[in-house]
Amino acid sequence: MKKTFTCSDTFIGSLCREVAKIQNRSDQLIYSIKYSNDKNLISRLRDEYDQLTTRKKKIHQIATSFDKNNFTDYLSIEFLIEISSRNAF
Repeated sequence: MKKTFTCSDTFIGSLCREVAKIQNRSDQLIYSIKYSNDKNLISRLRDEYDQLTTRKKKIHQIATSFDKNNFTDYLSIEFLIEISSRNAF
């Protein structure tokens, strides 16, 4: 009989993945903005970039508001704080 294992997901893990996706998409947007000549497209890309930046800031606020004393794995919170505070280049 083949056993299947399920992975449980944590809230902090989900936020870490979301920040990684935001960072990846932000990098793509920056590249597209840099090499685009269409003003309308650049405007839409900047709007999307601003929305992603706002979401990343909200995640950082969530991470810093966690009471680390109530978590057994405070390193995951510290990791989330670290990756959500990095700047996009």
